[in-house]
Parts: sequence; structure tokens; C-alpha cells
Amino acid sequence: MRLFSVPPPTLLAGFLAVLIGYASSAAIIWQAAIVAGATTAQISGWMTALGLAMASVR
Repeated sequence: MRLFSVPPPTLLAGFLAVLIGYASSAAIIWQAAIVAGATTAQISGWMTALGLAMASVR
């Protein structure tokens, strides 16, 4: 007996939602950082902050 069973289409939909949400946010941050003249270290810090923020949202 399975305690936790999720249909594959549901998993795929969830994965795609997370992927598209992160990728679109990352693209906006990347372009904003380039326009602002940020260094690669600053951009990586912004991407890290984005990753942490996305991971903390439930």
C-alpha cells in the first residue's frame, strides 16, 4: 500500500511551474544587473538570493 502517490502529469506540471517561475525571474534579474553595471560577483549574489527566496516560499 502506498502512502503517497502522485500521478506523473501532476509531477510534470509542478516541475514545469517551478522551472518557468525560476527561469523567468532569473532572466529579469540578469538583465537588470547587466543594465545596472553589476559585477559577476554581484550577479551571482543576486541569483543566490533569488534561489533562497524561491526555496523559502511554500
